Amino acid sequence: SSVPRHVSSARVASALVVFAITFLIPKIGARQMSLLAIGGQITMAMLVSHYGLLGTPEDPITLKKLIGAGLIFVGVVTTVS
Repeated sequence: SSVPRHVSSARVASALVVFAITFLIPKIGARQMSLLAIGGQITMAMLVSHYGLLGTPEDPITLKKLIGAGLIFVGVVTTVS
């Protein structure tokens, strides 16, 4: 098959995310699940670009990016609560 392995594994990862959300929302609530999802996406985006994973160009994590991610997280916490 000519499809890269990381593209094929996205199907499995997507199914696991859907299962996890379905399982966790009744246990921890929609607010906490939203915070976890957004925090996880920001963290993974920074790590993927920092290490140049999945064929992306390397873009190191800087203090400016950490402050920006922190501000986004504070904004999410403020609006969801």
